[in-house]
Amino acid sequence: MDDPVSEIATAITLCAAAATPDAQIAAFRTYCHAETSFLHPFCHVPRGRGSLEKVIEVYQFYRSVIAATEFEVLSTAFDREAGQVFVRLIQRPRLRWAPGWIPVELPMLICFRVEREEEGGKWVIRSIEDFVQPMVSLFGLFFFFRVSTLAKGW
Repeated sequence: MDDPVSEIATAITLCAAAATPDAQIAAFRTYCHAETSFLHPFCHVPRGRGSLEKVIEVYQFYRSVIAATEFEVLSTAFDREAGQVFVRLIQRPRLRWAPGWIPVELPMLICFRVEREEEGGKWVIRSIEDFVQPMVSLFGLFFFFRVSTLAKGW
């Protein structure tokens, strides 16, 4: 990214809500370092060799659960010295197995740690950390419990 403040919303949309799996993979490889880490209340991918591929797998799984999603970015802040971009947003996912009339709005704060690449000088994402409200976490636990019990036939 040349300007993380103006480009991070596009990076979020392309990485989390790309039209196709291939477009999603391409977005991650465009915006993220090969050793990107990911921290979320339900999973953690530590930084290291091959970690970006694991992050992509997490997002690909998420893509299989969510039929579509949209984001409303409320605010963005960039601490250039610390290499951090903070994005406050609302995510509106449409779950594949839930009736369409169930409105879901998930307020989130995402902290991206970014650094400049030596080659080209663009900013790349080194880590993604999702902070979610406690009720959002409860919704996620309920949802994953329901999916796992349905998969087991219970």
